[in-house]
Amino acid sequence: MIRKQGFTLMELLIVIGVGASVLTLTGRFFVEGWMSASRAIHRVEDNQTVPIVMTAWQKALRNSTTDDWHVGESTFTAGQILIRQEGPHLSIKTADSVRRVLLPSGAACTFRIERPPDMAPIAVLDLEWSASYHGRAEENRVRLVACGGRA
Repeated sequence: MIRKQGFTLMELLIVIGVGASVLTLTGRFFVEGWMSASRAIHRVEDNQTVPIVMTAWQKALRNSTTDDWHVGESTFTAGQILIRQEGPHLSIKTADSVRRVLLPSGAACTFRIERPPDMAPIAVLDLEWSASYHGRAEENRVRLVACGGRA
């Protein structure tokens, strides 16, 4: 009996089926890993951006007095200092310079002055933004507080 070298049609179909199953499973593994890494990168970016914004906010108001603080519709003024959101940046304008600090993607700023009983007034900057990490939406809220200098 002479046998030809090669695969039969059934053997070829089985090999293709097994190969397709293995590719599907490894593809899912890599896609889930990529999505997790991407979510982590976005969270790290937000976690690095917020302390920078906090430092700029507190530093801008460090030498101001609470008597100079005023809140407009979308601005905060402290004497010669004007703070407001300009697109994706927090803009801090002084008499001689302008500093722009990048906010988390899609963030919205709200300014206010709080006067707690038996305490000095505090300047509050609320940041709110929605973050979507590949189908998982998260609402983020950060409250940054600054105190002025002594009057």
